[in-house]
Amino acid sequence: MSDDLSHERHTRLEEWQTAIRDDSEVAGTDRERAEIVALQADVADLHRALESQPVIDQAKGILMARFRLDAEAAFAVLTRLSQDRNIKVREISLAMVEIVSGTSPTDVEPSEAEAVAREVLGPVSEDSGPISSIIE
Repeated sequence: MSDDLSHERHTRLEEWQTAIRDDSEVAGTDRERAEIVALQADVADLHRALESQPVIDQAKGILMARFRLDAEAAFAVLTRLSQDRNIKVREISLAMVEIVSGTSPTDVEPSEAEAVAREVLGPVSEDSGPISSIIE
């Protein structure tokens, strides 16, 4: 009888060990899946940042030329506007570039980002000055 009991306990112990091992494998798989999802989100964020960077750099250049700022100060202006108005830096930057380049739609109500950009930039001349003879 004690051999049967011992064998039964040993069998149960093996079953528990197998169950624990299976559970840890599942948990490991879940952790791996969560890590993959997090990494995919990081990659998507990096892609968005890379796509946004040129327009942000252009807006920095606009602020640098318009207000004689260095690059760091120009970016500080953009980030401060973004935080104060709760608008993404990319959106404000795009609005500034569109306003200065003359590609901002005039037949629609301006977006909040465009309103902020116009407020900061002030009036933008339609006259391109002496460069007009070069670009025409």
